Amino acid sequence: MRTLRLLLGSVFVLMLAAIPAAPAAAAPPDLVAEVVLYETSESIDLSTQSRVAPVLGAARIDSLLCLTAAGAGLAQGKCLVTGEGRADPVNGITGTLSVVVEGSALGFTTNSNDVAEVAVTTATFTASFAPVTLPDMPPGVAAKIAEAGFDVWLGITGSIDIDHRFLGGPVLPGLPFTGKFRLPFAVGKDQKIERARPGQPAFYLSDSGKFEPAKQDERSIGWATPRLEVTINP
Repeated sequence: MRTLRLLLGSVFVLMLAAIPAAPAAAAPPDLVAEVVLYETSESIDLSTQSRVAPVLGAARIDSLLCLTAAGAGLAQGKCLVTGEGRADPVNGITGTLSVVVEGSALGFTTNSNDVAEVAVTTATFTASFAPVTLPDMPPGVAAKIAEAGFDVWLGITGSIDIDHRFLGGPVLPGLPFTGKFRLPFAVGKDQKIERARPGQPAFYLSDSGKFEPAKQDERSIGWATPRLEVTINP
């Protein structure tokens, strides 16, 4: 369980990217929270048990993460979010963030064919994960989760320091946030929860305990990706 918690936690040191809403195909299918992130892969250093995981997702335009990018007209509707998470047994879940926009919008020459690259905001995250009991979970679902032997739904708490000074904005220290981590899973015979496999149907556990199918754009080269839903509470 300790190893799993470190894996889950690794996604919460991020670099956040804000670009105009035009390339909407790069954003998650549904912003069910202020910030929605997907863990696209992960690497582990077996000598130190440290983990690194890139993430991709989006933040609503009214999120404090998009504050100066939206105010400067550099994003509309929602901001594309990219990043990298880190965790290790000594320091726990820590790291730095960057919010970036297309360079051409600020007069820089950058590659406009990939993810935005010019940093306009920096931030630092710390976070922790814990199991949560869903009050409206249908009968039998809790038993199926227990039988699976791995967490498919965790609560998230943490804090973030956001620095918007690059575009003349404020420094916002110590903002608390809460959220939910949903690990995708497969459903086998007799509705048994199993480990997800690439190219196969996968599901997330909804707040009501129902099995929510993972959409095509919630996958990374065939793998359904862990989903994080975060709300910043100023």
